Amino acid sequence: MSESGRVSDKIAELERAMRGIWSDTSEQAKVRAHTLNLVAVSGKRALPSFIPLLDEVSANLSARTVLITVDPTLPPWQMNGNVEAVCRLDPSGSRPTVCADRVELELGVVVTKRAGSIVEALTDARVPSVLYVGPNAHDHVVDALAPSVDRLIFDSVELGVDRAADICSMSAGRIEDLAFLRMHRWCDLVARFFDDPDRRPAAQAIRAIELTHTSGDLPGSSAQTDLLVSWLGSKLGWTHRDEKLLDGSGLAVEVTVRTSERQDVRPGTLDSVRVDAEAAGSRVRGVIQREANPLRAAWTLEVDGAPHATRQFAFPKRPDADMACRAAVAQDASSLAREALEFVKSKTRAA
Repeated sequence: MSESGRVSDKIAELERAMRGIWSDTSEQAKVRAHTLNLVAVSGKRALPSFIPLLDEVSANLSARTVLITVDPTLPPWQMNGNVEAVCRLDPSGSRPTVCADRVELELGVVVTKRAGSIVEALTDARVPSVLYVGPNAHDHVVDALAPSVDRLIFDSVELGVDRAADICSMSAGRIEDLAFLRMHRWCDLVARFFDDPDRRPAAQAIRAIELTHTSGDLPGSSAQTDLLVSWLGSKLGWTHRDEKLLDGSGLAVEVTVRTSERQDVRPGTLDSVRVDAEAAGSRVRGVIQREANPLRAAWTLEVDGAPHATRQFAFPKRPDADMACRAAVAQDASSLAREALEFVKSKTRAA
């Protein structure tokens, strides 16, 4: 049997299985509902932690879920798969259970070339499609799917910013980076250094930024520091030239990145930011430092000729599943993550 025949036969088998789930009347009544297609790609080693997260997201969104992994030990042309209904139980028992399909696919390495057509056959074209790039996701599968989805969710701490920027450039859909969502408060606090109209010119004259992040062995352990600098660069008109970062006037911006050994927040998380600027002979220094309580930060502003200002701010505690759900359906489209990742790509082009 040809490779095409093997895969096509398996797709047909999975389609029959999906129809069979809903035609079975021997169990408790089920209501089939899905509002979008959630296509998730993950490495096999990450599945024990990724599947519970995916199940929570899928249940909250009533999504038809397709979970894809690649198994290099399979014959290269083989595809394994199974179908089940993932249901939200009604505690009262007075209403039918609401369920959505979940398809799990395990691909041989040659079959990854057909990932796009396989997913197209197993998803519902009437609803939007979201691609969730999980830990250790196979590059060929992600690259095949990214151009055709309506939304793309990933975590650049897991992927690394260079890989995240590559994926971003493949998709015209909405981009949501969980690492960027987690650092929204940091962006807000940095922007507050220049809130006063008298200090706004200093934003165009930032001379140095020093950042620390918690250490880890993930590909993107420095992703949040890279994203914060890239966010500033994309907003302030910075450029890369000869391996240097230049502001809008062509003057160098010095960036220093250090690691923190604290263990009470996840690896790759921002721990402190210091921004030094000077405009019209006045020096501005802003510092944000995560406190002993990791959900609080001390914010300090020093301006020549003015009293120091110190504030405390809280970081919102947002579980990954909640952020992924919001990213999948949020209507208030934001281009911030895309702009930051495009700035990352500009560094590669300049080099």
